[in-house]
Amino acid sequence: MKNSLKSAAEKKLLIAAHRGVWGGNIAPNTIEAFEAALAQGADILEMDVLRTVDNHLVVFHTGMEKYHLGRDICLNNLTEKEILSIPYVNIDGVETEQRIQSFDSVLKRFKGRCFLNIDRGWEDLELVTKAVERYGMQDQILL
Repeated sequence: MKNSLKSAAEKKLLIAAHRGVWGGNIAPNTIEAFEAALAQGADILEMDVLRTVDNHLVVFHTGMEKYHLGRDICLNNLTEKEILSIPYVNIDGVETEQRIQSFDSVLKRFKGRCFLNIDRGWEDLELVTKAVERYGMQDQILL
């Protein structure tokens, strides 16, 4: 792993990227935002996790639907399939090609690469824990 616990302890200062690095056409809480943050030196990727109505986990900060998706909707009332089809909008309200990510896709992408700070995961601790254990990433997770 790029940042093991041992190297983190030696470093003494870790850089956390809140929802990744976003702006312009890079939406927050997306793989693109997280990759940009790592490219700029982040050690920890902070992300928000929510449970869908069909008990899957996706990465999005609830309450920000209107701002980031251009829609006045509540994601907690939608299925994973419905949520993953919704495009983000950029700062000008124009739809982008980016979509909300499943928590599994984010875990797969960043396994062994950095620390992940899972925010809002306490509401669905059992689902979050099972996902983290499924990928064997317990040593990368802050919750």
